[in-house]
Amino acid sequence: MWQYGDQISNRQFRGSFVQLSYEQIVKNVSQISQVVYSSVAKPPELQSLLEIFTKHSIPCKTVTTEPTSFGIVCGYPKYQNLGVDRWLAIIGANWLAPDEDLIVVDAGTAMTVDILTYDRVHKGGWIILT
Repeated sequence: MWQYGDQISNRQFRGSFVQLSYEQIVKNVSQISQVVYSSVAKPPELQSLLEIFTKHSIPCKTVTTEPTSFGIVCGYPKYQNLGVDRWLAIIGANWLAPDEDLIVVDAGTAMTVDILTYDRVHKGGWIILT
């Protein structure tokens, strides 16, 4: 059981999530069995880590925006134009509140707003530069 805002859920995570520095990752690379990552840009640190993971035969999976993922249909005909950060926010919001009409707001370097219908159709959205 976990809590997100006022919501209590019994939906279960598979695996675990930890936040590590670059140095901690390199130091503990032998304990890593698999890597799943996304990146709008590939900073030098990411490229360096991917080389280390390859050297240690650690499987790496890149998450990208797709026309359909987890039953969600991307509302952009050119789905590649939707940043993976926004796509993951939409997928995560749907996971937290399935079968609901959603307005997904993601605030980072820019703020994004996306609309997702209860039947998992992404209707598009906006980027608001801050």
